[in-house]
Amino acid sequence: MAILKLKFYYKVSIFISVALLIGCGSCKMDEENEHQLLNKEAKSLPIFKIVLSSGGGFTGLSNGYSLFSNGNVEKWRQLSAVKDSVVWISQVDSSKIYNFKNDLETSGITNKTYNGTGNITTRLKYETKDSTYNWSWKGAGDESDVPLEIKPLFENIKKFCSELENYNKN
Repeated sequence: MAILKLKFYYKVSIFISVALLIGCGSCKMDEENEHQLLNKEAKSLPIFKIVLSSGGGFTGLSNGYSLFSNGNVEKWRQLSAVKDSVVWISQVDSSKIYNFKNDLETSGITNKTYNGTGNITTRLKYETKDSTYNWSWKGAGDESDVPLEIKPLFENIKKFCSELENYNKN
């Protein structure tokens, strides 16, 4: 009787060992698949981001657009001290975003500082993996005091985002 119990426990332990080996093998496969997926996602991550926003006032509400190098464009809203709320996301040809980047870099504004503020403040932000540039000026929309070097770029980005806004309303 004792020998039968030992044989039974021996068979059960072998079964459990095999099940664990098979389970761990599939974990290894899942880890490899996850690693490949992460590598694929990393390649599609944005290399840079351009953000155009305005806001402030007594409500502290800010509205803006984030343009990513991978072609994603986000419209967002944020109340002060609250996380961004994404209104919509669009996918566009990334070359359009790269054109804004090239215009920004060739305009010479990366060597300039604009830190204007007002009751309502407009901001332009350019982020790369290595650097972050921020420019701000008082006012919002057409009534803002856009610095002359930034004005053409600001107007082009604003027009582009307005067209996307109209497209996303439909």
